Amino acid sequence: VTLEGTVENLLAKQRAIRVAESIRGVRSIVNNLEVPCGNRSDSTLLSDASYALVLDPVTEKAELDVNVEEGTATLTGKVQSWVERTIAAQNVRSVKGICRLENRIDVSYSGERDDAEIAEEIRKRLKYDPYVIDHLLSVEVKGGVVTLEGKVASLEQKALARTDALVPGVDSVALNVEIDEDLQLPLQRKSKHVIIADEEIADAVELALELDARTRDSDISVEVENGIVTLSGTVPGLSSKNAAIQDAYHTIGVGRVQDQIKVRPGELRSDEKIGSDIRRVFGWHPAIERHEIDVTVRNGKAFLYGKVDSRYERGQALQAASTIPGVAEVDNRIVVRNGRWEHATDYEITKNIERELRRDWLVDEEDITLRVVNNLAVIEGELQGRRELRRVVENAFDGGAEMVRVTTNINGVPHTNFYHYYDVYETW
Repeated sequence: VTLEGTVENLLAKQRAIRVAESIRGVRSIVNNLEVPCGNRSDSTLLSDASYALVLDPVTEKAELDVNVEEGTATLTGKVQSWVERTIAAQNVRSVKGICRLENRIDVSYSGERDDAEIAEEIRKRLKYDPYVIDHLLSVEVKGGVVTLEGKVASLEQKALARTDALVPGVDSVALNVEIDEDLQLPLQRKSKHVIIADEEIADAVELALELDARTRDSDISVEVENGIVTLSGTVPGLSSKNAAIQDAYHTIGVGRVQDQIKVRPGELRSDEKIGSDIRRVFGWHPAIERHEIDVTVRNGKAFLYGKVDSRYERGQALQAASTIPGVAEVDNRIVVRNGRWEHATDYEITKNIERELRRDWLVDEEDITLRVVNNLAVIEGELQGRRELRRVVENAFDGGAEMVRVTTNINGVPHTNFYHYYDVYETW
């Protein structure tokens, strides 16, 4: 697939690539998308990018430098994990007017790890990832350089396997894998969709929390009973809490997550300062800045009001506010403007949704049934995890549904819920 044309910002360019990766049959992407540089000065871009790194608790204390020249941002410095490197780059991409990004951050793990230890940890990560076919991948590590060989079902699954391989101590990852779209999820389910002991699920979640820079230093306890994970303890920020919930949902065998985590900010900040920082981030964020969003903060709880054009923009506002130091909770009352639904019969919507489901490599449409009644999509069947649930719901919306009702089992745990187009799925 070759992508050509112009998009407004680096986030849109990244989003276009991710959409293309999710389509069945895509084996590689040639990215020729261009981002025009805005009319904001390099000094303003530098100020905003530097402050974005300071605001994020993951990058706040890292030894990072950013330079901006003619709209191109260059990141340099050292971090201890690939997650920190990725988050730093994402923070800079989120500044309106930056049209190119060169990420030259070095990942330098402070401890000593031999190749065998690294390889074993990668094998565990692949095993615990419900969206990767681990038994079709071999792992070899020499001098901190990882080589993955075997087969994957899609380009997106290839990217997920690479992420799993980026554990502490890894210098680089080489992917010598073949994309075989005949694999798909039925084969994957034979090895992954099984009952797993609660103790093993707990170990997998704890490993994920330990490797995630957003949760590594938090005090989180993990308990599992019949595939239901309960997370408790304290974290320094809301972004850490959301990351912990996401890590748990994306672990094999997890049917549901019960959140009992308390946010206890280490730094006491006034509501006025918190609100000021949220407004500043909204002012430079390319997906949010053109909308009028009101922000009120009371006792560390941020209330967001306003109207945006899409669920994506509403979600970006929630995510941006969640990373601000001192925010303990976000009440997102932003609404998505109406008027997106063209006149279509239930039959037409059904056919559109079926087409969307067939395109998505992660969804096994043979395991679900679909019917549409008065623009309500009713979906029943078996789903493997939270990521597949999200994709099914989004496919239904993309096909023209105004509301979606899902009744399913996720790893043996019943799940029934209504989703409106305006909803944002915070833990996804």
